[in-house]
Amino acid sequence: MPQNYLFSCEDFSIWQGEPIIYGLAGSVHYDYRKFQENISAMLAGLFPAAKVLIVTRSHRQIIRSIYSQYIAKGGAFSLKEIFTVNPGMFQHFLNYNYVINLYRAKFGKENVIILPYEMLRDEPAKFIAAIESQLSISGKFDFPNKQVNESFDKRILNAYFKTSKFIYTALKPFPKRLQTWLYLQYMQQLRGNKPNEFIKLLATDNELIYEGLDDFVQDLKPTAEILRGEPVYQPYLNEYFD
Repeated sequence: MPQNYLFSCEDFSIWQGEPIIYGLAGSVHYDYRKFQENISAMLAGLFPAAKVLIVTRSHRQIIRSIYSQYIAKGGAFSLKEIFTVNPGMFQHFLNYNYVINLYRAKFGKENVIILPYEMLRDEPAKFIAAIESQLSISGKFDFPNKQVNESFDKRILNAYFKTSKFIYTALKPFPKRLQTWLYLQYMQQLRGNKPNEFIKLLATDNELIYEGLDDFVQDLKPTAEILRGEPVYQPYLNEYFD
């Protein structure tokens, strides 16, 4: 019998909603904080003796990553528009103070492991060893030291954004149901881990712009203050607070 079971999901921290089609409909607004409380209570009820691993990433880099993935799937909103039409999602998803304290309260501080993604990026063996140590795992995990699911080139992402924005605008005169169907057909053409060859041909020297990111990140910095007291975060504090 296995001694350890693992499951993970970003939606444990924040349910990101289900956009009907990227660019034509945003996520449904809801009580993000209540959702986080309900999920933590459910997990604690089902697995009261579990260890919880929370992996953080600097606000700037995780927002860039999420937005890049959104664009690669057919998103047509600028980052600033996302901040405007979906207020609260990033503020709650990336409030490390609240999420960490929430799970420490439910499972006990000693059972909540907090590690920076930046360690996984720079020293994957050390990252895995830290988890193994805190879980008392003797058998070493063979972790491939290579990047997977790498983001597209920012010039290609800009071509994706321009194309999606054009299609989004062109479909506006059509009935809503037809808009949805046509846009979904477009999104189907973008599936896969490699750039769409046609859109790739449209790429220029201009890169995707992360409009509004700097100001937004400044507002988020206080929500990561809890990390300052964690020894493992000391080499990476500049990425969270500079």
